[in-house]
Amino acid sequence: MDNTEVGQKGKLENSPRDVARQGIDALMEGADHIYGASSMKTKIEGMLANAVPGAVKAAMHEKAARPQNERKAS
Repeated sequence: MDNTEVGQKGKLENSPRDVARQGIDALMEGADHIYGASSMKTKIEGMLANAVPGAVKAAMHEKAARPQNERKAS
C-alpha cells in the first residue's frame, strides 16, 4: 500500500506510537470507534461515512487504494 494514496496519507503526520496509544486509551474507555491521530478532514469524513451509501464509499476507497502509477494512466 506504500504506492497508494491510502498508504501515504498521513504517514508522516502520525507516529505509530501515538496512534497505538489512542487506540488503547479508546479501548479502555469503552469507545466503539476512534479516528486516531487524524486531521480534522479525516474526522469529518469518518462522521459523514454513516450517511454515505456503501457503494459510494467503496468506489472512493477503490480509487484511493489504486497504485499511484495506475491512477496517472487512467
